[in-house]
Amino acid sequence: GGYIGLEVSACLAILGLDVTLVARTGHLLPKLFTPELSKFFEDLWTAKGVKILKHTEVTSLSGDTAVSSLALSPSSSSSSSSPPPSTLPCDLVVAGLGAVPNTKLFQGKEGGELGGSGHTLELDPTTKA
Repeated sequence: GGYIGLEVSACLAILGLDVTLVARTGHLLPKLFTPELSKFFEDLWTAKGVKILKHTEVTSLSGDTAVSSLALSPSSSSSSSSPPPSTLPCDLVVAGLGAVPNTKLFQGKEGGELGGSGHTLELDPTTKA
């Protein structure tokens, strides 16, 4: 349900592939948008043919020489009475799992301080880009 998943799913759908987007959260782009604003993108992607499974986690990949199916389960954020399918057949898997920046370079350096999460760099007013 993040940016990479949305972009890749839209491109694959435009190419004519049968696409299912699996999202752990209850709405798309949860770090950027409210559920109401996210609904706009959900409707747009659905209109382009992307199936969206919200509140769903991929628990395993299966296949002999290549991935042929995903095992699915409700995510911890799920409060839905209709659980996702237990498996999803597939020919291709694209995983957008996110990233955490390596901020060790900045630890103890003058002119900047790591934020509370350890993943942001707070600069002092004199720092130049």
